[in-house]
Amino acid sequence: MEQTPTSTSVDSIETVEVTDFDGEYYTLNRTTTMELNTPPLNNTPLSISMIEKMNKTGYSTYMLNLGGTSQAMPDVSSTGNSFLVQLLNKPEAKVGDTIIVPYPTFEVPNMQVTGDLTVTFGNIEDLTTPAGTYRVFKIDMTSNNIQITLTTPPTASPSLYTSTDITMNCDMNYQVYLEYGTLRQIQADMQQTVICQSSLMNYTSTTTTEMTLNQHIKP
Repeated sequence: MEQTPTSTSVDSIETVEVTDFDGEYYTLNRTTTMELNTPPLNNTPLSISMIEKMNKTGYSTYMLNLGGTSQAMPDVSSTGNSFLVQLLNKPEAKVGDTIIVPYPTFEVPNMQVTGDLTVTFGNIEDLTTPAGTYRVFKIDMTSNNIQITLTTPPTASPSLYTSTDITMNCDMNYQVYLEYGTLRQIQADMQQTVICQSSLMNYTSTTTTEMTLNQHIKP
């Protein structure tokens, strides 16, 4: 009997093309091609394309191409404790500054999120990538006691599924390098461990993600 793989790796390339700017919104064409390195899923590369409409302040709407038509992805409202809101309320940050912000939460029925992130602003430095050398500053984010609880409500027909509580504890370390002056992401590394517990199953997953700017094509 063939065993189910306990680990896998994914190689992916994302291409972001700026196709338009109307004075308020940028139109970005994002194409991601992924290759799974675990049989039998490694036979066919997977490609996903979407259009991102981003305004000058950085807020975005994503459009998926479905059957020749563009469909906006549903907007999930964030709560007032969004970490982005608190970061934007900070007028400036200096090298070595550390702030603690709530972990990003969203208004999803039957889901509760607790915990926060420690954000530290690092030194300005030169970072060399395959796309060139960039003047960047580093931001470190570390999770603190993050727990996500999801309650599955019972249905009218108990035979469909059984109500259960799912609890996930997350431990995350994230380092991102942003270009000084433009805030473009040049490199990012993330290490995350998730421990999931429920009446149906228990598992632990560890994810390591590395992203680096490989090419910058200027018009």
